[in-house]
Amino acid sequence: MTRTISTFALVALATMTMACSTATNSAATTGDTAALANPDTSGSDTAATAGADTASPGGKLKWSAARQGMENQTLEMAKDYCTSVGGRLPTISELRTLVKGCPAIEPGGSCKVTDTCLSKKTCLDDVACKACGANGKNYSVNGDTGLYFTSSPVGDADFPDMVWVISFYYGMIAPGGNGSFSNARCILP
Repeated sequence: MTRTISTFALVALATMTMACSTATNSAATTGDTAALANPDTSGSDTAATAGADTASPGGKLKWSAARQGMENQTLEMAKDYCTSVGGRLPTISELRTLVKGCPAIEPGGSCKVTDTCLSKKTCLDDVACKACGANGKNYSVNGDTGLYFTSSPVGDADFPDMVWVISFYYGMIAPGGNGSFSNARCILP
């Protein structure tokens, strides 16, 4: 019952937040995640970086264009998008390589959520994993905003349908699910 109410509240909150102008968007916390709406609701399927594939720092990973602003984009839709471009959703550790300007959630930062620590109960620290907040900064090396899905499941039986997500707008890592209004950026071969 609590999860249903929380999901409903998240969807309602995200819908209300999307209706506001980006100048007045503010972070809000409901249940397990923050206001998850993408402040850019243009509905674009193009990359924030002129549509070109991009590499992570050090050039180790090749990334697809971002699929942004897809209202009600589910985890399955994000996976389908990645498949359609010949890629896959990144793991939480892979997506963290695209974070800039928020040391707590950058690789090696104080947020313990990584490929080897996926439990919400033992790895999520609400201070370290939500350390930066919306202060007019963009926390993505590619200029992405909003929330992005990963393929990394929340490692607790209490959260069977949730994966880890990163908000490049709020500079945070949190559990998210199908009602999260999340975007996708994919790892390419």
